[in-house]
Amino acid sequence: MIWGLAAAVLWGVADFSAALLSRRLRAIPVVVIVQGVGAVGLGLLWFLVRPPFVADATEIGLLVVNGVVAAAAYVALYEGLGIGPVALVSPIAASYALVSIGLSMLLLGERLGPALGLGAAITLAGVVLASSDVRGVHLRDVERARGVPYALAAAVLFGVATFILGRSSRELGWLTAIAIGRGFTFLASATIARWRRTPFDRVDRRGFAVALGLGVVDLLGIAAYAWGSEVALLSLVIAASATFPLVSVAGGILVLGERPARSQFLGVGLVVAGLVALGLAS
Repeated sequence: MIWGLAAAVLWGVADFSAALLSRRLRAIPVVVIVQGVGAVGLGLLWFLVRPPFVADATEIGLLVVNGVVAAAAYVALYEGLGIGPVALVSPIAASYALVSIGLSMLLLGERLGPALGLGAAITLAGVVLASSDVRGVHLRDVERARGVPYALAAAVLFGVATFILGRSSRELGWLTAIAIGRGFTFLASATIARWRRTPFDRVDRRGFAVALGLGVVDLLGIAAYAWGSEVALLSLVIAASATFPLVSVAGGILVLGERPARSQFLGVGLVVAGLVALGLAS
């Protein structure tokens, strides 16, 4: 579980940094730079370590799917973080754990015990509360809620991507799995940028340097998650890693001065409580 928690801390820092950067540079350029850092760094590490390569066509195909899905997930997440409150978008995106754990139970036969149902119910209730504002719908509230659809899309996409990456880490070893997966994620994100004709004119030297640092932090989080998936129960690592909103929400409130409604605070708390319950159930 320690590797899942390490991933959570790193991803929390990455989420908060991505929110600040996406509001300045747009989401897609940030995704391309971050994924490029990961692809180059992991490629070099794989070349230096030279782990055994045993991937067949099926495993490569799954990692291609992982790359495309993960690229779409990152774009959705960074778009949401760029236009919505971190304290709202990040907890909703963290509910990807429900998708990943569900797939682990369905396809890998993992069984976590009856407490899983309680944890899942608490998490879903938290997502509903965190996605709504009972103070009333005003223009400012509509603007605040613009990030919610992106966060929900990111949750589903990351749920699929993290399950595939965790499974592949078991079959191929963590380094081979994330090196190949991140390479395809970079190619997919660059394709999205080209398809949408995304300009990179806002990316100055400072922004590029910050994006590089963000890429390193995100990469370390992926490595911690993949290593944990190789050596421990996948569902446990997923549940532990999904507690990253504790970091990003704190940053949004303390640094950006975000003030969600009380019902949204309750929703955030329920999401975190539900994810912790999932971890304990594991």
